[in-house]
Amino acid sequence: MITSSIGTPTASASSISATTATTGILEEIPPPFPLRDYQRDWITKLLHSIDQGSDRTLLRSAWQSGKTILIPYLIHLARKRLFPEKKVLILAGCLETFDVIRGDLADHPEIDQIDLTTLRTLVRNLDQINPEDYVLVVLDEASFFA
Repeated sequence: MITSSIGTPTASASSISATTATTGILEEIPPPFPLRDYQRDWITKLLHSIDQGSDRTLLRSAWQSGKTILIPYLIHLARKRLFPEKKVLILAGCLETFDVIRGDLADHPEIDQIDLTTLRTLVRNLDQINPEDYVLVVLDEASFFA
């Protein structure tokens, strides 16, 4: 599991050295906006974690440090890099976060491959969800899921 913090990396984050292939993806598929250095570091470490076979990765950072705004870009990278035929499930921790993410995804070119929901709605419709359909599950505001 990777944890990343702004400023000084945690012990688990500092033990990861990104490969050239991992860092090259940011040039191959550039983000739609300039990234801060720590955001670039997050993406590199997340992709490296995936390359190393991790099926669970945690990105932890300070409030309003730019995690949610990266979701559309991370979706694009994950689908392109892993399984383009699979969908992405985003679980928003609260309705406010749901609305922010929905706005950020409004013009996303892969919107038909993204399911956005809240935990309450997911639980009510759990029988309609097939985990095999998804390449990536994103929990935004993960503290709501504890």
